[in-house]
Amino acid sequence: MEGEARVLGPDDPSALLTLVQLAALLRDQKRYEESESLYRRVVEGRTRSMGAEARNTLAARHSLGNVLNKMGRFAEAETEIRETLTARQRVLGPERANTLWTRFNLGTTLKGLGRLDEAEAEWRTVLEIAERVLGEEHNCTVKTREALAGLRGSEDDQTS
Repeated sequence: MEGEARVLGPDDPSALLTLVQLAALLRDQKRYEESESLYRRVVEGRTRSMGAEARNTLAARHSLGNVLNKMGRFAEAETEIRETLTARQRVLGPERANTLWTRFNLGTTLKGLGRLDEAEAEWRTVLEIAERVLGEEHNCTVKTREALAGLRGSEDDQTS
């Protein structure tokens, strides 16, 4: 990996793709700190080589926000996810699956911050759009429905 970056350059798309694949693998292994570090390198490299609003840059920022959520760093995640969402809405459009997934992540962040009413509102909006645009069986639709169903249940668990 380091050799590839040395030969191709740290901002080469192939080198960055290798990094993003490793970051995802580490995330899936729950090695979030290592994953975060790699996603940050990818975001920086893609921003320099492709631009801040390139689809691949936004995908890496989305993944970084997701990892920050997994680490419980919700305030940081909120900033990253809101910035990514704003850019994805502008670049991709508000009803694209990738944009909806970023909104889903924002709901997760808001829940983590204890802002349950905001999380619920975000997920309800995602669900309405996902059902209409992506269909009832799309993974985003299903996961959003599940998140909404579990939202108030987790609140009841915390109060008992």
